[in-house]
Amino acid sequence: MKTILVPVDFSPASEAAVEVAAQIAKPIDATVVLLHLVKFPKLTYTVIESAYYTKDEFSRNMVKDARMRLNYLIDEPRFEGVNFKIKIEAASASLTDDIIRRRADLIVMGSTGASGWKELTQGSNAEHVVRNSKRPVLVVKAPIDKFVPQKVLFATDFNETAFI
Repeated sequence: MKTILVPVDFSPASEAAVEVAAQIAKPIDATVVLLHLVKFPKLTYTVIESAYYTKDEFSRNMVKDARMRLNYLIDEPRFEGVNFKIKIEAASASLTDDIIRRRADLIVMGSTGASGWKELTQGSNAEHVVRNSKRPVLVVKAPIDKFVPQKVLFATDFNETAFI
C-alpha cells in the first residue's frame, strides 16, 4: 500500500480520519493524500461581488485558506515522519465521484452519518463512497488514540468471485 486518500472537510470526523491514516501510513512509509474539495459559489450577484473581492479573488482566498488549515492540521509532532500531500480542487456536483475517481490504495474517510430526511433520501457521503468505490474504504466515526483493527467487514454481492 503506497497511497492513502483522506477527504478533509475540517469536521472533527475528517480530522480523526487524518489521524488514523497517519497511523496506518507511518510504519509502511505510505503517502497520505489530503483532499479538500472546495465548493465555489455559483451565484453572480452575491456578497462575493463586493467592493472587497472579485469572484476570482474570493476563490483564490478559499484555496489559500484551505491550504493554510491543512498545513496547520498536519503540523503536529505526532505526524513527524508521515509523508503528506495536499490536494485542493473544485468540487463537482458529486462528491462521491470526486473521491472515488482518485488513485489510492485505501480511502480513509470521516463520517458523522446522515440523519433524518437526508438519511432516508440520500444517505451519507461515506456510505456512497463505500458502495461505489472499487478501493477499500475505512470509515472513521470518532477519534481513535491507537488504531488497532479488531474486526473487519468484507461486504460482497459475489458478482466477482476471483478473491475466494
